[in-house]
Amino acid sequence: MSSNPQDISNLISGLKKDLLQFTESYAKAVKSGADMAGQQIIEAAEQLDQPTDIPASKLIAALRNGARHAGQQLIHSGIDFFGQMDNTASGQKKKKKK
Repeated sequence: MSSNPQDISNLISGLKKDLLQFTESYAKAVKSGADMAGQQIIEAAEQLDQPTDIPASKLIAALRNGARHAGQQLIHSGIDFFGQMDNTASGQKKKKKK
């Protein structure tokens, strides 16, 4: 790798951009999972006369589903992220060959 300051600056800028994109995807996935779990808890509470009667199994299932949903969102974001990185790397290789 070249020790050219401009190359290092470009690398750091690229890493910063990629990290910010991943962080944003992570935050969206966690919020989405929490929203899903919250909605399931509300639905369970509405089916009963008193919210204190919510069975623990429904609460645990809602939390599990929310975490699973967040995990799926992260996996999809990760696949997209690495796909974009691969496309970027392929484009840079083509530029160097010219």
